[in-house]
Amino acid sequence: MRRWIPRILLAMVFVFAGAKKFDPDSLYVRIFDQIGWGTWFRYFTGVVEIGGGLLLLVPRAAATGFVLLACAMIGAAAFWTLSGSLRAMTLPVILLVAIVASGWPDLRRVMATLRRRLAAPSRADV
Repeated sequence: MRRWIPRILLAMVFVFAGAKKFDPDSLYVRIFDQIGWGTWFRYFTGVVEIGGGLLLLVPRAAATGFVLLACAMIGAAAFWTLSGSLRAMTLPVILLVAIVASGWPDLRRVMATLRRRLAAPSRADV
């Protein structure tokens, strides 16, 4: 249960933030215009955040959700850093730290499973 509380909180944050990307009156319209990639990228980011947030709630898919959300926050932090707004970069970095801290056990489990599968001889080799 202790591991589920941060997941649920992160899922709520990202589903809410992702949904805001679809609001034509939100601050995100101006932010994504500043990026210069247009509306499609705002929608794409919203889908990634909502999808990643929902994947956190599915035990077998949580690692994928953590990776998606970490990539989104790395991109957000890079954008704010390159645009010279270090203050705005703070929230994506905090969320990235929370994602890594919450998702580390899942990512380690997935990596261990992959290592075992890659190390095991296949039936064709036998």
